[in-house]
Amino acid sequence: MRSKRILRELCMGSRSPVLSIAKKVGCGRSTVVSRIKFLEEEFGLFYTVEFDLQKLGFPFCYLISARLRRDFTPEELAKIFSGSQIPQFIAMCKGEFDLLFYAVAKNQLEYLRWEYKVRTALEDDIITWKASHVVFMRHGFFRLNEETIMSASLPSLEKRMLVMLDKNARMPFHELAKSLGCSLTQVRYAYRKLVKRGAIKRFTAVMRSPPFPHHVAFFHNDTFRKDHEELSTKVRKMILGEGEHVKENLHAMVVETSGAADGFDWVAGEELKDAYHVIADFERLFQGAVRMESAATTKVLLGYLPAEAWT
Repeated sequence: MRSKRILRELCMGSRSPVLSIAKKVGCGRSTVVSRIKFLEEEFGLFYTVEFDLQKLGFPFCYLISARLRRDFTPEELAKIFSGSQIPQFIAMCKGEFDLLFYAVAKNQLEYLRWEYKVRTALEDDIITWKASHVVFMRHGFFRLNEETIMSASLPSLEKRMLVMLDKNARMPFHELAKSLGCSLTQVRYAYRKLVKRGAIKRFTAVMRSPPFPHHVAFFHNDTFRKDHEELSTKVRKMILGEGEHVKENLHAMVVETSGAADGFDWVAGEELKDAYHVIADFERLFQGAVRMESAATTKVLLGYLPAEAWT
């Protein structure tokens, strides 16, 4: 139980000092240190940054599904998608769509140029291309690629610091200064400016290697009925493990979208059927008032699986 409480504190603020965590959890400093070490070794605990993309300069974010007429090799797809900072995550899938993208852009024109380039490269092999604009990330997030962070409209030192904190959010100031080749004063000043900008939503902790081997992503379109709010509350309880429907932490991501879909969810399980059971529960709760498209991820071509930070 203490390990879970310590993990929660790290997820809410991974730069929190050990003594501060110990006081909140109600145990000794040595206990916190040993539990953190255990979590790192056994569960691949990893410290990173959850960004406020709008304040970082990437307000246009999209989740995209695509169906293809033929099978592509990972090498063929990697060649098509290389050379752009727009896509942050790309995965091959098996189900009602064949590819899943998460893309960010500084403006809509930048995104549309990338989309045009990809769809032109795939030519007649695309059956459907469905793009949904990300309105709000309710749970989980995709990490940004280093090249994208470095393309942000920020001073060079701040961007380089963000790259390092994204890889290890608990890195102390003196190590940051040494790695960045500047003084401790410069690092502290740049850090304060970053925090003031609000580009960092929080320093958090996630599992480097997800605990579940099978992952299913699904888009859904909702029929907004009079009881929609009541149904949404039931879904929330299901997602947070507050009800009897699913085990805790099966949802890695919940996103409100607009465009091709009203929402996007990512679920995982020890077995593939566990993840699909969540989708069945979702459909049952909405009693036919939802249309869904789902697919299991088979290979990640770019980026990282969704990071699930506890709240």
